[in-house]
Amino acid sequence: MVRRFGIGGLVAATLLLLPLHALHGIDAGAFDLLRGLLAPSPDHPAEMLLHYLRLPRTLAALLLGACLAVAGTLFQAATRNPLASPGILGVTAGAQLFVSAAALLPGLAAIVPIPLAALSGGLAAGALTYLVSGGSRASPVRVALSGMAVSLMAGAGASALALLDETTGAGLHLWGGGSLVQSGWITPLGVAAGLLPALAMAALLARALDIMALGEDAARALGQNLALVRASVLFLGTWLSALAVTLAGPVVFVGLVAPNLVRLLGVTRHGVILPLAALTGASLTLGADLVVLWFSSTLVELPVGVPTAIIGAPFLIVLARRLAQEAVGPAREFSGRHRKPGRVGSWTGSWATAAWLVPLLLLALAAGLMAGNRWIGPAAIAALADGANGPLAAVLEMRAWRVVGSGLAGALLALSGLLLQGVVRNPLASPDLLGVTQGAGLLAVAAMVLLPGAGFLTVQAAALAGGLGIALLVALLGLRLSPSTLALMALGLAALAASVTSMLVIGAGFQASGLATWLAGSTYGADRGDILTLGAGLALVSPLAILCLGQADILAFGRTKAASLGLAVLRSELALLALGALAASLVAAVFGPVAFIGLMAPHAARLVRPGSFRELMGPAMGIGAAVMIVADLIGRSLLAPIEIPVGIMTAILGAPFILLVLRRG
Repeated sequence: MVRRFGIGGLVAATLLLLPLHALHGIDAGAFDLLRGLLAPSPDHPAEMLLHYLRLPRTLAALLLGACLAVAGTLFQAATRNPLASPGILGVTAGAQLFVSAAALLPGLAAIVPIPLAALSGGLAAGALTYLVSGGSRASPVRVALSGMAVSLMAGAGASALALLDETTGAGLHLWGGGSLVQSGWITPLGVAAGLLPALAMAALLARALDIMALGEDAARALGQNLALVRASVLFLGTWLSALAVTLAGPVVFVGLVAPNLVRLLGVTRHGVILPLAALTGASLTLGADLVVLWFSSTLVELPVGVPTAIIGAPFLIVLARRLAQEAVGPAREFSGRHRKPGRVGSWTGSWATAAWLVPLLLLALAAGLMAGNRWIGPAAIAALADGANGPLAAVLEMRAWRVVGSGLAGALLALSGLLLQGVVRNPLASPDLLGVTQGAGLLAVAAMVLLPGAGFLTVQAAALAGGLGIALLVALLGLRLSPSTLALMALGLAALAASVTSMLVIGAGFQASGLATWLAGSTYGADRGDILTLGAGLALVSPLAILCLGQADILAFGRTKAASLGLAVLRSELALLALGALAASLVAAVFGPVAFIGLMAPHAARLVRPGSFRELMGPAMGIGAAVMIVADLIGRSLLAPIEIPVGIMTAILGAPFILLVLRRG
């Protein structure tokens, strides 16, 4: 009975949304709608508007939802993972990167069609996520975090490419949020021509998907060629994802939500799931674009990806709770126990650590001061340090502020990552993957948009409040859950905060360009006040972290064992979480959101000198400082005089490292 009512509700919702979407804001009736579709009259503006603009957009919304929903169903069946979807697997971001390259790199646009670029990018990103996560045997959280890393890397690459051409890059930035605006029937009909045979192939594979759902051993016993079926399904899902990106740009969460909603109705056979998921996806995109149309008539045109993410992110949080009992335990998936100090080559002991860490920092500092769009040699630096005046004095002073600021920010982010890994008992925890950075960015942008007369101190206070607020939500939602479940819920919070931030940026009008630059993370314009803020924050957090990281070593044994050893578990977790959020929020308040340093630096420290959390603190902070300085140096030198924001560079440099760590397990 529930299944029948649910299916009937899906059909009724789609039939209701179709005319609402097609006629929104247009003074026309059902007869005008029919004439606008078949034979519009030039004497009736409403019919012309319907025929050439609105009805193609309605068709595009239907096709987009169907493509993403069926792609998500196929990915979930192939990986046997209810979290698999074009957005989670990184397929959408990979398609976006290759489309951006085809549009911006000279010569490629003429020889590489957009659908081919999208397909190639989706295949490359999906294959990378699949390879890194461990394939069909990987747990949901491992797949999600691997896809997140691939998505961040691809998104950073697309942002860097957009800097090559300001005009085209601005258009790609708006397209990157997803847009269903159509200028005619050509693109929607072309996508329909690619969708229909894909749906037919998916229907033919439905029985094979049902057999695959029984498990690999059972499927092989029934004579199924698993490798061939899985490859076919993954290719088909990537093709549908590429069609969606070609039609409307990257839109996330539809492929996650639609198939899982259908399964909640009790439907298990893929022959039924596939058409119902397509119908559900179409309803979701129609409803989301109806919200966009309402906003465009009252405030501003939003990307369709914003409302879908606002719907999908909470759904991911709820789904993570449902999967809490099914997730692989932390001891298998992510060992919470630290590695004991031991001999690793010749790098053991504090003196040995200092022997490589101090030269590394000095080398990064020297490179940051000397290199850039203009080389300043050691002799010139020495002369300027003695008080000599010249045209290079101002350049050196600006570089000095940036280098010192980058070093302090990198150290704070590394310390934040170490603290958060201790409380979550998951070495893939970091301020950007737990949503702390996005929360800081959200409230900072809100302060800039809603309080335009407010000073920078107000913005910094808002950033601190946002980061600490997300940390509080993480504590309320999931500290008592498994590390895997908590990581998934934090991803949902991060996506939700990022979506609301995008909505604020788009609605900011002439401020949008400056806000987008700030959100990319930039050390440009660093001054004495920034250094004092970061230095004071580091001086405050570091001694407290030394005290709390000893408790993280006990928490690594698990909450039950830690409590039996006499540790006040909840108080220790809250202290670690608050300190980690404070450290990351301080950096976001000064330079904007910067990704991957908090994830990469603790891992690099473990690779060089394994030890307890407290023993990792110094090496992690030193590595974080050096990486941040080098990332800023590359960003201001690679395309000089164009600067690549440091947040983009850290994602480009850090994502491959994290993918390697994931691959190694």
